[in-house]
Amino acid sequence: MALTLEERGILGEGMSFSSSEREAADNIETHFHISGNVGQGVFAGNIAQSTIEQTASSVSKHDFESLRKRLAEIGVDSDDVDQLEIAIEDDGDFIPTESKQYGKSVRAWLGGILVCAATKVSVDMLTLALDSFFGLP
Repeated sequence: MALTLEERGILGEGMSFSSSEREAADNIETHFHISGNVGQGVFAGNIAQSTIEQTASSVSKHDFESLRKRLAEIGVDSDDVDQLEIAIEDDGDFIPTESKQYGKSVRAWLGGILVCAATKVSVDMLTLALDSFFGLP
């Protein structure tokens, strides 16, 4: 975006913009590509001339393939997802009643994955996907 502004002569000398620069900037088309659960996202600025594209797969209750797809989108390795499937099976009939209160095996898997992937996988994204799988609000 900054290069587009500069190409159009919108330089903001001294960090202040002239009225003609502000007017020209309002006419630049901007595209936002959002992946994940946006929920109640907030956008700042003039987005009247913008295109917002949201690509998020949802996780359906007790549908492991939808969970697998979502975890792959957020960067969880397929081997780790396979281990989660085993953990869910190991927990058997355990049904969590609130977020992050999963069965023993799923909690152990979650702890292990967060240690291994702390820099690439968001805790919130993982728990949101698991909550959806288990049908939690």
